Amino acid sequence: MRGTLGRVLLRVLGCLLIVAATAATWYASGEQEGIQRQFASIDTSEGQRGRRISAEKAEEQIAEAQAMIESLRLRMYLGYGAAAASLVAGVLLVALPSRRERKAPAAEPPSPAPPPPP
Repeated sequence: MRGTLGRVLLRVLGCLLIVAATAATWYASGEQEGIQRQFASIDTSEGQRGRRISAEKAEEQIAEAQAMIESLRLRMYLGYGAAAASLVAGVLLVALPSRRERKAPAAEPPSPAPPPPP
């Protein structure tokens, strides 16, 4: 009974890890959207350079956006890495083979003895 409970708990843990992989992927995709917003911010700053804002202020905004992009990329890569690791671990735990005792194959009936030579 104790071994069965342990296997069930490992399979439940595997399912939870698969759900965690989904959450980590969702988090990483949110960071990816943040990166896209920062690229749009850079494009806007470059377009307004010299017209609405000074060149120095535009360069400062671009540098801040690029620093934010690097930070978001790191978090995105960590999120996707965590998702992949938890997905693999979860699938392995769910697919873990059980250690049931194998029944010995039924004994074959003895073959009939060959007839004695004449």
